Amino acid sequence: MMSAIATNSAPMNDTLLGLFRGRRPRTADPPLRAELLSIERLEERAKALAASFTLARNPRRKARPFFSRLEDNARVLREAYRVFSDEVHSGAFIPPAAEWLLDNFHLIEGEIRDTRHDLPRDYYLQLPKLASREMAGIARVYAMALELIRHTDGRLERRQLVRFATAYQTVAPLTICSSGCASTVPSCLQCARPWSSVSRRRG
Repeated sequence: MMSAIATNSAPMNDTLLGLFRGRRPRTADPPLRAELLSIERLEERAKALAASFTLARNPRRKARPFFSRLEDNARVLREAYRVFSDEVHSGAFIPPAAEWLLDNFHLIEGEIRDTRHDLPRDYYLQLPKLASREMAGIARVYAMALELIRHTDGRLERRQLVRFATAYQTVAPLTICSSGCASTVPSCLQCARPWSSVSRRRG
């Protein structure tokens, strides 16, 4: 049965690989999966990040494009949705991950709309950016969000987020009015989570 599934899904996999090959080239991002951490170890990780992050003097200078990644991912997800829909309508087999995407695509689109609304481009450019070579131009709050996603497999609870942010601020404060960092955490998490949710269900 497994061989039949693999055979039936091969054309669909080839199509999806073509979608990813068509994406704009850019520096490879770190994988969104890492060792799963307990809430106590997440707090330790937050403190380590706070101690290691160095902020750029000019947040607008060489800011790494956040919205191009968002739009690129949205394009691929919409095309994947179209491919899976066509497969279903033709009576072809689709794996559970594809079924999940078809059933929940409206939730992903809602998160994308919310991110565009809650995090305007000009506002994002004002957020503190990191200065280290490997993360230069990335908004500090977005780097924090990615770290949370990596070490929780995208399965976040409110208390994890609160304790992570609280632990971070024991080393370096995140102000709301002057930098806007704290208020942008939900939008940055929304940008990262659709991919983590889909990737969890691909296997």
